[in-house]
Amino acid sequence: MDFIKCNVAIVGGGASGLMAAVELARSGKGLKVAVLEHHAKVGRKLMATGNGRCNLTNKSLTANSYRGGAEYLESVLQRYNSSCITNYFSEIGLVTYADEQGRVYPLSNNVSSVYDCITDYAFSKGVDCYCNVTVKKIIPEKKGYTLLSDDYRVFAENVILACGGKASAKLSTDGLGYSLLKGLGISVTNIMPSLVQVPCSNKCLANLKGLRTKGEISLVIGDKIIGKEAGEIQFAKGALSGICVFQLSWYVSKYFSNRKNKDNIAFYLDLMPNFTIQECFALLKSRANSLHWYKLSNFFDGFLHKRVASALYSECGIKDTQRTASTLTKNEITKLAHCIKGWRFNPVAAGEFENAQVTSGGASCKEIDFNSCQSKKYPHLYIVGELVDVDGICGGYNLHWAWSSGIMAARNILKGYGKTND
Repeated sequence: MDFIKCNVAIVGGGASGLMAAVELARSGKGLKVAVLEHHAKVGRKLMATGNGRCNLTNKSLTANSYRGGAEYLESVLQRYNSSCITNYFSEIGLVTYADEQGRVYPLSNNVSSVYDCITDYAFSKGVDCYCNVTVKKIIPEKKGYTLLSDDYRVFAENVILACGGKASAKLSTDGLGYSLLKGLGISVTNIMPSLVQVPCSNKCLANLKGLRTKGEISLVIGDKIIGKEAGEIQFAKGALSGICVFQLSWYVSKYFSNRKNKDNIAFYLDLMPNFTIQECFALLKSRANSLHWYKLSNFFDGFLHKRVASALYSECGIKDTQRTASTLTKNEITKLAHCIKGWRFNPVAAGEFENAQVTSGGASCKEIDFNSCQSKKYPHLYIVGELVDVDGICGGYNLHWAWSSGIMAARNILKGYGKTND
């Protein structure tokens, strides 16, 4: 078994771990820093973010953008706002821009630019990287910590746990960090998938797979509207997907994690959000009159995708689509209008971790000092990124937390060596 001795061991080479490494390297203090990565290469999950574009942060940054840990983040987001992060990236060579919705991307629109800037800076400044290393145990010592893997024994004065969550396990660690936390007696909250497609029981999804549509989708639990999102909805195999659904998926996961919950849960999809139900009915009635010779199979041409139209007919119990539009009854038009304005989809489970963009839950925020991300129980042990019970909605908020927490932990460590990059 090989032995490594270092000032700082970073367990996990994802976004937060790599940013901590950059911050430690920037100090010029000459600290020995070792990144211990579970996979054969660092940054695998980072490389898959934002459909390969990498949404770094968001100019519309508030604690309300977070579902988990929101009450702990006010002071963090004041110190590390979006300008702070974009300026930070600028200092290590990355050029960025913000789109009309405030989402910040690399100018190249390619995540490889982000990856290259971070890794080039950290590793050129002397940060050591050890890949295919799975830390299985952490032992607190008098002046630091011993970390054990199959091939290495590492002694570090400071440890940053940045090993990610359970989402996208092929790119992350399948929850390795939670075992390390529990081994140290650090509380872990309920783990759920978030920003994920939602399985639904509707049979029509088999024929709709692969289609996308604009609209507005609402999540209703019991008799309460929990949330509403407008934009693009995607139909997947046995599931609803797309950013609108992702934004609501946290509530679905929470619903199904509570086995005592007996309230009904449903999505309602509005394909014509700019029309009232009366206006939708009037449009369909007018269309049936003006295009009276059209077969129903062609009635929605130029209006809706044929497969969507076919699914609506099935939903409304209209079987014969070879009839002409003139044969549509008032009752059938009413059913179609109501379906277009409130097409019900029935969630049957939370999404799967392997499809999730982020994990909800993690190290309890109560056990972390949010001025430093240091464990309240263990001095010189830091918990950052997705491993913490902090998760946000789509839009760059989760990466913002990763960058901020990594920098914060590194800066606190540097104070112990008489150096800070603040």
